[in-house]
Amino acid sequence: MDLKSLLKFPLVFFILAAGIGLLLRAHHFWPIDGFTYPYWLHGHSHGMFLGWIVNALTIGFVARFLDEHQHPRYVRLLLLVNGVLALMLISFPLQGYGLCSIILSTLHTALVCVFIYWFYRDTRYRKGQVAVDFARLSLVFFFISAAGPLVLGVLMAKGLGYTQEYYLAVYYYLHFQYNGVFTFGALALFYQWLETSGMPIEQSSAKRFLLWLFIACFPAYALSTLWTNPGTVIVLIGGISAGMQIIAFLYFIRSFRKNISTWLRVCKTSSQILLYVAFLAFGVKLILQLLSAHPTISLMAYEVRNYVMAYLHLVLLGMISFFLMAWYQEQFKKTDYHPILLILLIGGFLLSEIMLIGTGWMPRDIINGSLLVASIGMLLGIAGLSLMFIHIETKS
Repeated sequence: MDLKSLLKFPLVFFILAAGIGLLLRAHHFWPIDGFTYPYWLHGHSHGMFLGWIVNALTIGFVARFLDEHQHPRYVRLLLLVNGVLALMLISFPLQGYGLCSIILSTLHTALVCVFIYWFYRDTRYRKGQVAVDFARLSLVFFFISAAGPLVLGVLMAKGLGYTQEYYLAVYYYLHFQYNGVFTFGALALFYQWLETSGMPIEQSSAKRFLLWLFIACFPAYALSTLWTNPGTVIVLIGGISAGMQIIAFLYFIRSFRKNISTWLRVCKTSSQILLYVAFLAFGVKLILQLLSAHPTISLMAYEVRNYVMAYLHLVLLGMISFFLMAWYQEQFKKTDYHPILLILLIGGFLLSEIMLIGTGWMPRDIINGSLLVASIGMLLGIAGLSLMFIHIETKS
């Protein structure tokens, strides 16, 4: 099996995870006997985080940053990783953080750590290249974030589930996954995409962007703890880190602004649309993090779960997933995505965001019904776009 074939696997997990997401929404209307909501929610999140995004990023890193003669060893390792992911997608809905799920999660982390070691060793002569450095740091953040699930397992075993410590561990994991692994990984593929397209990059701005974003990521975890009323010092650290991310974003724009319009015109129309949404979502994400430095807003986000979900979906879908779908299309030279599929995907995403933000302002029945419709639209869009790639790639 080659890497192009292996790149189909993340798309399959994307479809399955979106399907579980729809099942979770439908459960509110048509309860299913024996359906344990938290277990299936774990399955949904692990499918999205690890099966879709981390899987696509690691395979993409091999495809774009390593020589072809190095691929077979990585393919074998990544096939094993995907086998473990498939078992996790079964175990979590059945038992949540039970013994089998913990063993599989630990095994997955161990296998990814092997990947990290190999990748660092095989790219050591390319340090200093912006895209490679983003990829390497993305993997560092995976290693850092791995402490979160380990702590969760210990807390659950001690009967401390759903305590303040439990949620701090959850937010630790989410923070370093979203702001570290996902963001740095997507930026690695973005800068590599620009470089292979022959688009000039302002290297000094790109390196300053990487440095500011990397440094800011660590203290920015403080933003995820403000709901605990930690004191003025922590609030100040969170605010400073959010400001640093805004400065980093300005360097990001500066690194490619002179030629971005020319580059975008070369991309397919559907890729342009997805990229515009991803760039906008990136900017909105940073603004929301800056606003969340205010303790009142942070507490409100903690108390209203749908606000947190809106933010998580903004990053996971609007920023990272939309970018990856554009990347898939352009890297493998596929025809434009069907506009109806784009409308279903983006329309479902926007409807979902509006309804989640509308919590407390709109009738609950309208919100839940609209979220179900949004989930159906997103599943159809995700499945249609993913299967289009898988089908064409299989034929070629």
